[in-house]
Amino acid sequence: MFFQAVISLVLKDMHFSKQECRPHCLQFVVVLIFLAMVGCGCNFRSATNYAGSYFNRGTNAAWLGVEWINEPQPPTAIAGLADELKLRELRYIFVFASYLKLSGEFNPTYSHAAEFTRALKTQYPGINIQAWIGLPLNQAGLFASDGYVDLSDTSVRRRIADFCARLMQQGNFDGVHLDAEPVPSGNKDVITLLDEIRQAIGPQATLSIATRRILPLFQDSPLSILPQVAWSAAYYREIASHVDQIAVMLYDSGLPRPELYRLWGWLQVKEISQAVMGVAIYPYWETDATGWAAYENLWLGRETK
Repeated sequence: MFFQAVISLVLKDMHFSKQECRPHCLQFVVVLIFLAMVGCGCNFRSATNYAGSYFNRGTNAAWLGVEWINEPQPPTAIAGLADELKLRELRYIFVFASYLKLSGEFNPTYSHAAEFTRALKTQYPGINIQAWIGLPLNQAGLFASDGYVDLSDTSVRRRIADFCARLMQQGNFDGVHLDAEPVPSGNKDVITLLDEIRQAIGPQATLSIATRRILPLFQDSPLSILPQVAWSAAYYREIASHVDQIAVMLYDSGLPRPELYRLWGWLQVKEISQAVMGVAIYPYWETDATGWAAYENLWLGRETK
């Protein structure tokens, strides 16, 4: 059964967010989508009988906390981390480095980045370490946010791009992982920022972005409320054409039952499958032994005791 595959256990609802969620609104939207799909006679059979390990390319990713680069880490801790990442075939790492504060300055929480990246690369050759940068965006309208970063401002975008380039050089990072929230579907300022960051960090660096859920149905609907809730397929394709990787944020579903979340995850992965290159675990420090066992069994194809 598909719901026993990797998506049902690895991409589980973890009941937390990087920003305040609005579960009741999302529940309402999801219920409408389900009703529409039932009305259309859609079925939810598995698209394949292959095990999750069949699709594993070894290009999996994990998010790491800021403590790895904000505080000095003993060599034994970094060596242990490297062993765990290699065992779990996690080759891409997003390390939280900083966020843009209301003052217009980036929080200085990356003073030990260079020593951490050098040590980890020594223990794990070939790993790709990206600096995870947060941008709390302002958003008006029905789903107004508490953010303050205005990406329509040329000087703000320049400050962000310059910081990305400087942080990459100083911290010996392989790329930048941009976490700008919330981004409504069709937003052009984010596209412009991605292009400016690419120009600043160069073509060889990895550029990735954390993305929102996709609209499973009515993707070209003229309803103005939908872009505030999820992205259209067209906008997903546009974003994907400006980055090397995307990491979909499927938590904060607001759904009351695991079965509904598995169905929601199936719908999301089905629609975004053209951009999926592996499994991303959010976040590393929240995944317990049970979660890792499911990941290793269903995605890596290993039997666990």
